[in-house]
Amino acid sequence: MEIQELLGRSAHSMEDLRRMRDLVKAMRSTELQAIVQDGELFSTCITLLQQQSASDSRDSKVGILSETFFAMLDVVPTGALSDSQHEQLQICLSHCSPIVREMALCQASGIYMKQLLQDLSHLAEDASTETRTRAMNTIASLLSLNVENSNNELENLTESWFRHLSKDPMQFCLSLCKQPFTDIRTAALKILQVIASQHWGQVYIKNTPGCLEYILDRRTEHEKAGKEGKYEVVSSIVSSPTALTVFGTEMLLPLRKYEREGPFFIAPDVDIAFEGDGS
Repeated sequence: MEIQELLGRSAHSMEDLRRMRDLVKAMRSTELQAIVQDGELFSTCITLLQQQSASDSRDSKVGILSETFFAMLDVVPTGALSDSQHEQLQICLSHCSPIVREMALCQASGIYMKQLLQDLSHLAEDASTETRTRAMNTIASLLSLNVENSNNELENLTESWFRHLSKDPMQFCLSLCKQPFTDIRTAALKILQVIASQHWGQVYIKNTPGCLEYILDRRTEHEKAGKEGKYEVVSSIVSSPTALTVFGTEMLLPLRKYEREGPFFIAPDVDIAFEGDGS
């Protein structure tokens, strides 16, 4: 098969990638699923994604690769991927999320991304601690945006992905933030920190009952990683150019106070003297 010959090459030219894309798009879903399960096409796409992510200058190969990658993933259900392929994909996505966002903006990838994010949320709730942490780190990486590179289109995309996590994505995050395991809480706080830097995420935080109170309550964290995680959430809000518009001056005051005091601030005990206590 021609695609197998293309996959076997040690280097891939632009012409190779275009031909691979055209072959993938022309395949019936059963044929494509069989090739993905064989592993070589999947691994090649993953490898090329990682190479492009590491490259300082991204050329038009990214566009061709994106069409191939999402043509494959939109046809092949996530249930058809092996455990090792799921793990490989999650690691790749966590390292290559800017490229994934670029591809998602120009490809009809909504169905696949919805399923992927739902899979990640299930892993975050019900798996080994290591797998749960990796799943949450992948979610945070996918939702992350640099403020200087952010725009309405990208924020609309990350918000739509956030909504795919659960019927109530904020409660999903908060329930993980309140788990008794530090590694789980810290990873969940990273998701909260990522959305706290974006306008839509701030709206979610403001409108979710008890969320701000939880963020400002220092008593929920007793270890260094947890204290730092909460501080990063607060810092993301305070430093955001949209925070004042979303929260207003009054709601921002305790957040700014929290940031000024730092992650490890401990409020002093206040002794209250009652009349007639002899002191």
